[in-house]
Amino acid sequence: WARHALPLQISIYCPFSTATHRTTLIFYQLKMTDEKPDIQDYKYQEMGIPRITARGLCKHQGNIFLEYDTSQSEIDTIYSLPGGAIKWGERAREALKREFKEEFNMDVSVGRFLTVIENKFATRKGRVHNVELYFEVSTQSSNFEPMQSNLDGKWIDINGIDRINLKPDELREALFTQSINRRKHMIAGDMKVIG
Repeated sequence: WARHALPLQISIYCPFSTATHRTTLIFYQLKMTDEKPDIQDYKYQEMGIPRITARGLCKHQGNIFLEYDTSQSEIDTIYSLPGGAIKWGERAREALKREFKEEFNMDVSVGRFLTVIENKFATRKGRVHNVELYFEVSTQSSNFEPMQSNLDGKWIDINGIDRINLKPDELREALFTQSINRRKHMIAGDMKVIG
């Protein structure tokens, strides 16, 4: 990002001081450009900036679709709503449709915005800070095909959502209590090691 920032010097005069003080402040002005920054997924931690993602609550015949990492043991399986990082210049809804297609070969329609979750947690690989935008998602079929070797999906009865390890915890609670429509902003920041 440094090459996209221009230093801007501003001198400020303080009239309330008995002495004349001039202070030079250094700001960084973002240079607007169509050039895509060279940022790879999961490099956000090293750069010290949050990762912005889009995730979908996909319902079909009383079930919701969840994803999980196949490298986990069955007893320790952590589920999440499918989705991923929004690419440079991409709209959140477009990103969500792309992620469902790339990861599970599913064609989905993205509906209304549900909530945003500021999600901070830790894995064995390091700390993660995501800003996650959640949308309603619909599909005409329950069929899916995992497209990545370490990722799989599962349809779960929405009435049993409280019995699985769905992360973040605040999302599971909001789904179980059906309060997600009223909670437009949630904070999840336990920083417990998971995965």
